[in-house]
Amino acid sequence: LQQAVGTAVDGEIGPLTLAAATRVDAATALTRYADIRRQRYRALPHFWRFGRGWLRRVDATLAFARRQMPAAAPTN
Repeated sequence: LQQAVGTAVDGEIGPLTLAAATRVDAATALTRYADIRRQRYRALPHFWRFGRGWLRRVDATLAFARRQMPAAAPTN
């Protein structure tokens, strides 16, 4: 999350991370987070064996998260 919202990665979800998360567009943060996960999985030594499943899980999780986002209000 910290990397996805552009804060220092220290493993602590504190006030700076929460503030950054509220400033970043949720759809953008979700996409960045999924990209970070994909990069991490590709760097693992067993990616050749399990990679397709791992990436499929990332895609499914991203799709689910996007469906949970509230719909944009209509503009008139």
